[in-house]
Amino acid sequence: MRVFHLIFILLPLSLYAQMPDREIAFPKDKETKLGHPYSRTNDTTKSYFFTSDFYHFGDNFWDSYPVGTVEKTLDNFHLMHTYFRWKVDSFYIDWFSEKLQIANEPVLKNEHPSHNIYRFMWLRSFDPDYIFTFHHHADSSLLKVKKIIGESVDSTAMILPSKDFYEFQNLVNRSNFWIQKTYDPLIWLVANDGAEWVFEAHTEWTYKLMSRHNPQLVKEDEYIIRLLGQWLINKSEIQVERMY
Repeated sequence: MRVFHLIFILLPLSLYAQMPDREIAFPKDKETKLGHPYSRTNDTTKSYFFTSDFYHFGDNFWDSYPVGTVEKTLDNFHLMHTYFRWKVDSFYIDWFSEKLQIANEPVLKNEHPSHNIYRFMWLRSFDPDYIFTFHHHADSSLLKVKKIIGESVDSTAMILPSKDFYEFQNLVNRSNFWIQKTYDPLIWLVANDGAEWVFEAHTEWTYKLMSRHNPQLVKEDEYIIRLLGQWLINKSEIQVERMY
């Protein structure tokens, strides 16, 4: 059991060490393609996400139209004589929002809250869900952890040194998180039971959301969110029997 714990703790460090050398895109870079800029409104509703972050192929993904079809709107496009329709993936929006509402979590996509904040949702099929929130106050950092079982929420908080927050912030920036797409619109083709890893970051420059289903260690985007999520899981010192 001690060997397992040691591997679990060292895995994020070993992953970070394996990251290839490449140009890093930071959130303040003018040419960086970021997520949505945060809303300039005092939104007190539970509209947690920008719907435009969740566009995917509609139900008529495979429908073909006759050669020469020229119909185009903001929600459709025509490619190689196959007609694709985009629509908002309300399933993910509703699912994520429901968990945040149960935990009484604030909306992060609006005005910058005067300090950088990171939130990670670990939504699992066979085990309790968790929400981790990490931000910096004065000379220390605060890591809040909420364990969700049904409608029940158990909350804890840890005071960490400032260096931990800056270490994590540097990890986010150097991982190229800021230029990853929000989620995989074709995940419904291969999705099965497992876990959804959802990460939000709100800095003074912008807000960004990223979600991956059962992230592994091969593809860079999945590797990034796995790295960030596991860092927070390890720091929280929660008891984890299964990592998926």
